[in-house]
Amino acid sequence: MRFYFKAFIVISILLCVTSSCQKEEYQTQLNGVCFLNSFDNPKHDSYQEILDEFSESGIVGLSVVLDKKGEESWFGTSGFSSVEENIEMNNCNIFQTASLAKSFIAVITLQLIEEGSLNITDDISQYLPQEILNLLPLFEGITIKNLLQQTSGLQDIFDLNFISDFMNDPSKIYSREELLGYVSKKELLNAPGEKHHYADTNYILLSLIIDRVEGDHIKAMDNRIIKPLNLDKTFYHSSSYPDFEELPQSYWDQYNSGEIENISMLQKRVSSYIMGSDGIIASPQNMVTFFKSVFEDDLLSDFSKEMILNEFVIEEEAFRMNNSYSHGFMVIESSDETWIGHAGNQLGTSCYVFYNLETEDCIGVFTNIGTFFFQEKQALIFSELWENLKLLIQ
Repeated sequence: MRFYFKAFIVISILLCVTSSCQKEEYQTQLNGVCFLNSFDNPKHDSYQEILDEFSESGIVGLSVVLDKKGEESWFGTSGFSSVEENIEMNNCNIFQTASLAKSFIAVITLQLIEEGSLNITDDISQYLPQEILNLLPLFEGITIKNLLQQTSGLQDIFDLNFISDFMNDPSKIYSREELLGYVSKKELLNAPGEKHHYADTNYILLSLIIDRVEGDHIKAMDNRIIKPLNLDKTFYHSSSYPDFEELPQSYWDQYNSGEIENISMLQKRVSSYIMGSDGIIASPQNMVTFFKSVFEDDLLSDFSKEMILNEFVIEEEAFRMNNSYSHGFMVIESSDETWIGHAGNQLGTSCYVFYNLETEDCIGVFTNIGTFFFQEKQALIFSELWENLKLLIQ
């Protein structure tokens, strides 16, 4: 109930603010030729039919990877990367991946723990400078593990105060310190370690801790994950970030009326300054490779993988895909299967990648329409499409 009331207020603010603003200009998109396809896959037609059905139901553009163990991976698209220019989505498009960055930051943190540079039970005060600690309402007793599990009790940065400031001055670029300032006067939701509350605050702090230990968490992501896995279409605050010709336009349907609005420049600005909890631009194929590698390869030690797979905390927010959380990974548990990965949603993008622990199948979904404030689109992408794709891959 708390979420739905909050969402109502946020949308009211958005409508008031955006109705008084001129529509933003957007950069035109190149209609490049893409030779990646899965037309030869024997299941192509049945897979493509589902994508087309959902793109016609309100998802502007859609890109999906279905990776079934023992079979050739299938990837396909539907809808548009640019509605204004009538450019269709294709398999060469890359996407803003929102909260999927949390899993990358978690892997780097766990690697540093394996190497002895961090201790998972250490208080964060051992690794953060006083000027950062002063921005938190309380830091005593909050551990590295609490940040990974999102059990710190710290509230989220992206609340009504931030949304109001952001929409009144969308051109402002925020530092991580400025973002943390939004939680400085908020009491903890619970004692550290007591309960899970999803908050970007935790992973922004982890990025600062990696900076302190490793020197630069951006370079750490490149050297520890992107290069070793040969993720050639994965970018995190790199030189040309966030302007890539393969990046689709971003949209939202603020009135849920089918009247979409191009918010690409707005979405790019947000991606340009959120670090740690967000900010990766990547191809769907690269993202599936990463999540599979976490559990199938030696990116992490067996000890770290066992911790991820066994130490879950309960996710109590009913609107999320997952019902548990573990060290940077969302967990969807049912009586007969467990999927692990992460979902992300933003103003003009939404996505998820989940790996089945029993079958070793993997599903990746990426779109260029926002679901952050819009429950109908959330249900369409994170529930209805998800259930259909699970049935397809069985």
